[in-house]
Amino acid sequence: MLYLFLTDSKIIGLRTEKSILGGEKISGCLLRKFPKGVIIDGIVKDIDKFKNELKEALNSAYPIPISEKQVSLVISDSHVFTKRLKISVNDKNEDVSQIILEEIKKILPYDPYELENFYQTINVSDKEKELYYTAMPKSTVSHLKDLFSSYPLKLEFIASNSLSIFNLFESVLTNNQVILYCHVENNNQSFILFDNDGPVKIIEEKTAVKSFFTKVKIVIDKLQEENNLKITTIILDGEEALEQNSQDLTDLLKVRVIKLKDIFAEIMQKHKIVFDSGGIQTEVFSSVLGLMLLSSSGAPPNFISEETKSHSEASVTERGENSAHEMAFKKSEESPSGARDLFNGEIIEKRQASLGQILSNRISIIVITVLLILAGIGIFIKRVNRIDMKIPFFTSPTLTPTPSPVPSLTPTPTIDLSLKRSDLKISIQNGTDKTGLAKETASFLEEKGYKIISKSNADKDDYQQTLVKVKKDKEKFLPHLRNDLKDKFDVSTSESLDEDSKEDMILILGRK
Repeated sequence: MLYLFLTDSKIIGLRTEKSILGGEKISGCLLRKFPKGVIIDGIVKDIDKFKNELKEALNSAYPIPISEKQVSLVISDSHVFTKRLKISVNDKNEDVSQIILEEIKKILPYDPYELENFYQTINVSDKEKELYYTAMPKSTVSHLKDLFSSYPLKLEFIASNSLSIFNLFESVLTNNQVILYCHVENNNQSFILFDNDGPVKIIEEKTAVKSFFTKVKIVIDKLQEENNLKITTIILDGEEALEQNSQDLTDLLKVRVIKLKDIFAEIMQKHKIVFDSGGIQTEVFSSVLGLMLLSSSGAPPNFISEETKSHSEASVTERGENSAHEMAFKKSEESPSGARDLFNGEIIEKRQASLGQILSNRISIIVITVLLILAGIGIFIKRVNRIDMKIPFFTSPTLTPTPSPVPSLTPTPTIDLSLKRSDLKISIQNGTDKTGLAKETASFLEEKGYKIISKSNADKDDYQQTLVKVKKDKEKFLPHLRNDLKDKFDVSTSESLDEDSKEDMILILGRK
């Protein structure tokens, strides 16, 4: 499966493959920046350019090109509606779905039947239910599905960024903790408020931030007042947010402020995830990893329904009057086989049990095979019992399973050893205010064997991220460069370079 996170400015991805012990192992990754204007507000404006950029991203993936056709996608919340609802239920037999429909009609400028909808019951009292509700226009789902099918790729799963991030953070959430996740990058601001039950409120804006402190303070005050919650922790992510001094912000805001990169190792350990990112900072893949966890849950909210899988245009053939739709809204034991409600029933309940069932089913097949071959039924039942349920969703690629509390997922990097670094002509540009950085980096790469043809200053001195511009036929050198510079720069961001350029690659040095 290919897991992707699509934003207006870039595409981030992880490839997984089936492990012999069940579950998946991470076997590749990609990150590519889009030219400006290809995607605007989540909608692809230039389909041809998008397809070309997607192709380049897949071909330049680390450690080898990706040919996977099945895709799970996480998108920003700009096209997703999320709401906490409190509804009065006077009768236990009352149709909750119809109550939700009536409430949504008051809030959204859509006919609810034009949406893919999901809800989860959070709290229940005698007279009231608190629900988590999320929806996406079917037109947006169809746009994305048709877009990827033209590549061709088969879009199997779509989820919101807020729910993906929540699934990643859930492992470190404690009782009564309220988190504000702040992602600020290139004037794109995303603020997601979480509690133990999931996303509470999402704010997405596209404005220049003159004062980061002032902006965050306004958002905090607004969210706390509107939702009657006290924010306990702020997590910073994105280039501009990560430039901030977390201790200074903690003192000013009177709220604990931490950077995602400082706690990401703990999050990865909690989920027992280890993989080779090819020199890319692992927290860059936070949304994609959250998507992987979400899609492995027992009943994940997938915005691609059976209807949108089989039809490129959104349509509703039945509207709630059908009793099968009403039955499907209840628990599985009350639902007729194959019935599907508009909201697809209760979602994201406790995932551990469902995940264990998945693993148990797959491991059972292996166990039976081993027992038949070795005919040591009693001995091998004990052995299986020792490893059963210790194998997490992300499993190590080993043919002979042995008990291990933290399996390793690190794939062996594939670097073409036949390539000669001297065959790559590089121009180095200093995109920072650090004097002599281009010269220093040039000397380092020349010692490695690269051919440096020029050293100069870039068009500006405030590049936050190091940028690589490379000719198509020289992209095969990227794994070499990333490996050589992994201790000095994050060279994960790349763009295409004109074929008539005198150099094969332009390396614009940023602050990281």
